[in-house]
Amino acid sequence: MVNLLRFWPKTLAGLLLCTGLSAGALSAQPVSAYALNRSTLALGEALTLRITRATGAASTPLDALDLSALARDFEIQERTAGRDSQQENLTLTLYPRRLGRITMPGLGQPGPLPVVTVTETSDTMPRVRFRISADPAEPLVRQPTTLTLEACDDGTLLWKRPQLPVVEGLLFRPLNETEIITQRDGQRCTAHRWHWSVLPTASGSTPLTLPMLEAGKFGTRLRFEPPAFKLNVLTLPGWLPAEAAVGAPDIVAEPLPAQAMIDQPLAWRLRVTGSYSATALKTLLDMQIRNSGDTPELTPYAPRVEPLAGLTLAPQHMVTLYLLPRERGTLTAPDLQLPWYDPQAGRLMHTQVPGAHVEVVDPMRQRWLSGLTAAAALLILAITSIWLWHWQQWRFRRFHVDRMLRRARSTEELNTLLMSFSTAPGATPFPTLQIWRRHVDAQFRSTGLSELVDVLERSRFGAKQISGCPPVSIDELAGKARTWLASLQLRRNVASFKKD
Repeated sequence: MVNLLRFWPKTLAGLLLCTGLSAGALSAQPVSAYALNRSTLALGEALTLRITRATGAASTPLDALDLSALARDFEIQERTAGRDSQQENLTLTLYPRRLGRITMPGLGQPGPLPVVTVTETSDTMPRVRFRISADPAEPLVRQPTTLTLEACDDGTLLWKRPQLPVVEGLLFRPLNETEIITQRDGQRCTAHRWHWSVLPTASGSTPLTLPMLEAGKFGTRLRFEPPAFKLNVLTLPGWLPAEAAVGAPDIVAEPLPAQAMIDQPLAWRLRVTGSYSATALKTLLDMQIRNSGDTPELTPYAPRVEPLAGLTLAPQHMVTLYLLPRERGTLTAPDLQLPWYDPQAGRLMHTQVPGAHVEVVDPMRQRWLSGLTAAAALLILAITSIWLWHWQQWRFRRFHVDRMLRRARSTEELNTLLMSFSTAPGATPFPTLQIWRRHVDAQFRSTGLSELVDVLERSRFGAKQISGCPPVSIDELAGKARTWLASLQLRRNVASFKKD
């Protein structure tokens, strides 16, 4: 017992030392296991890598490992970390970037490393070919360029349009996308093509790093490494103005109105499609408008330039030029010229927009003229209405007299009806037939008026007193009177009638 107590401190120290050595060895233990879900896969297919080790085996957690060595051969799409009291794990979803036999990197710790073989096709994955091109192949600075990316497969893949990254010196705008059946390497395939408009803003060779291209097949997500591409941009001549476009622009000018008012702004709109910036368009047009519009009858204002969205290769802007007419007369909008550089001819060109003529009127004077015109039209309408009323009234009276003549049963009644007929409404019978004849002859053109008056006088004063004239019946007199009424035509210079 005494010996045990004598050696107890040494025994305890030895036990503590062994425990410390075991803990140190455990803390220095490397990654315990790599596990892949497959050893062979095709480009575009997903690979799952699972890394497992004991909990507390290292001070750095698995989800904080440096995976840059792994990212050289694979795209790390997803990562999931988990741990419990005994072990921790990290699951990575990878997509291969190249073909061949790939050994997984050690991630900074020793241990057996798995190997995976990446093939071009498999039983479920078709061969996919990629192409990327630019038109023109070597554009100039500010020259609109078409960038085309093509993915050609057997037609079973559903592709998602990629989003281009931001690249210094290049401005991208998405255009349309197409799909055609074509031949690649002697094999038939379906080509999916995405187009972008590229506007270079700086010269030099610019690498374009595209993102992974994503597709789907029967619900399975696929991702492919796009081809590398560099765009070589050429320098413009030093003498070329900075505001000039590269390539011919397309300019559509809206027609100006035929008439404008004094002191009311006149808007002239132009749709410009070309490699101009908004600042360049404003500078070019403002200078031309102000120089040509320095006249007392016109005041120009700064143009308004707005970018337009669209699928055009070159940028599109809506330009609004404001002109303020200050004098009445003919306003001539100035001719406009936009400079552009012809890459084939190597010289500076100009596209001209012809001006237009606008008639400027004074609104106050115009209102007075409109008022006078309206008053004259009303006066003419009133005179015409009065004339038509008189013209229609005597026709109504003629119709009334004609109807009454059919009912007349005596010579006195017939004389009274005829001598009451006139253009004047409500006229009283004339005193004698001769007076009535003179007034009627002054108002109308007719046939047989004198003969009718002679027959009426004979019938009234007695036909027996005139030898050789047989008596005339009342029906014959009414017939002669109706025949005379039917031949009446109103004289044009008769507006009204006034009895003597």
